[in-house]
Amino acid sequence: MNKTELLEDTVLTGTPQEIAEICKSMPKGAKWERARALALACRFRGLEYVKALTENGAAIGKNLCYLLFALLDINRAARMFVEDRMSRNKYLFAETLDITDKRGAPKTLKLLPADKRAKIARYLCENSKRVCLDPSKLLLYSILSNDKKLTAALKEMGVSFSQKHISALTEDRRKDGWNEYYIIEFWYDDDEYFDILQGIVKEIGEKKLLFDDHILGYDRYTKNRWYYSDPEKFGFILEHFNQKQMKKMYVMKCAILEGSAECLEICTKHGWLTKPSDRDELIEWASEENKTECLAFLLDYKKRNFDLAAEREKAEKIARRKLNAAPDSVTALKDLFRWKKQEDGTLVITNYIGTSTVINVPRKIGRSTVTAIGRRAFSQKTKLHGEQYVMRPEFRVRKIVLPDGIKHIWEQAFAGCDKLESIIIPDSVVCIGDRAFAYCKALTKVVIPATVTAMGEIVFDCCPNLTAIVQPHSYAEEYCKQNNIPFRYKGADSYSFEE
Repeated sequence: MNKTELLEDTVLTGTPQEIAEICKSMPKGAKWERARALALACRFRGLEYVKALTENGAAIGKNLCYLLFALLDINRAARMFVEDRMSRNKYLFAETLDITDKRGAPKTLKLLPADKRAKIARYLCENSKRVCLDPSKLLLYSILSNDKKLTAALKEMGVSFSQKHISALTEDRRKDGWNEYYIIEFWYDDDEYFDILQGIVKEIGEKKLLFDDHILGYDRYTKNRWYYSDPEKFGFILEHFNQKQMKKMYVMKCAILEGSAECLEICTKHGWLTKPSDRDELIEWASEENKTECLAFLLDYKKRNFDLAAEREKAEKIARRKLNAAPDSVTALKDLFRWKKQEDGTLVITNYIGTSTVINVPRKIGRSTVTAIGRRAFSQKTKLHGEQYVMRPEFRVRKIVLPDGIKHIWEQAFAGCDKLESIIIPDSVVCIGDRAFAYCKALTKVVIPATVTAMGEIVFDCCPNLTAIVQPHSYAEEYCKQNNIPFRYKGADSYSFEE
């Protein structure tokens, strides 16, 4: 047993005097090696043990998490964070610890009462420089773990968030503090999550919290953080999170899907529905989804807030301009597609924003030729965290026609188009990226031209109804072999396979 292990064992089974003697015999530069021993003293032993360590060189430093969690009465969310990030040391944060004393008898140490841990926290905050403790971060962890007793004790000491931590939660995800908040919050249930949020909001003042898509939840199937049926919580999020980072039309459409006219009204109070085109799109959406309460609210809102004569005149001007515009002009296509110019002057389609079920991708936009379909350009799902997806609820495309001139179909270009029944791929295409047609559940047959010489991995992943890949040469056979897809020859130009 080395001296570090001996010190930790003595913390659990010995006396403060024995701890002091071991600390004195350790090298002066070994103060970080005493971090776990200090954490054990904070959680299971008491102030005298903590003093014996800190007065003899023990400090936390880079092992700050040991001390921060050791002082907390950690909840499930924080516990999952500990097990994920600190699995080898999770015994430090247990409620009880089974040990064997010096006489060989079994003994169980229990988590110190909250008042004793509060005394330890006060002592450490008063000696923060010596033990390398950031009281502000201790407060952040106590709020994130919903340890209200420790939070109250720290507030009584006058501890508050540092500007660094406020900035991490409101301005810059790269700063210390955001990562812990971001990871731990995934494990909260809704009620506890709002307790945490209220504690954080009190500390950051008038600033707005950084927003991530999963906080509201756009996936109508998993309904992760699905607050559209709770106007009070929905309103709290709009009030205290940065709205510039929210996908406003997605949020309002999801509110309609849930039939929540109250949440729609909250959106309008925040000035989300100032564009007549957005309002009319939502009216059409509510009508298609047969959400009568939301439709009634939107029609009444339209009547109360817009000058119909001026709006009609403006709409007529836009209609005349579009009518006179060439079919492939920027004016005619900007309401359907988003695109980006490449170094060679050609365009890549980056997103489809229309609502048609049949899409004809233009060969040219203005004077520039379209040569590529971008990553997730037509994807119904937008990837967020790990395997969690956000749905694009307005997208129901059934047929896509790609023009001659398209050379590249990038990865996941059509992933998740679960209503897509047919796609026409021109002879100009030379490569198709990874998972380009993943989750196209309605797709039954794909004709791949002979010009395609490169295909990515699992291009047709989770396409249960796809029974044929048609191609005029043997590349289909090679592709099936590389991806372990059983196939059978069906003639000069056809192969079929099953998942």
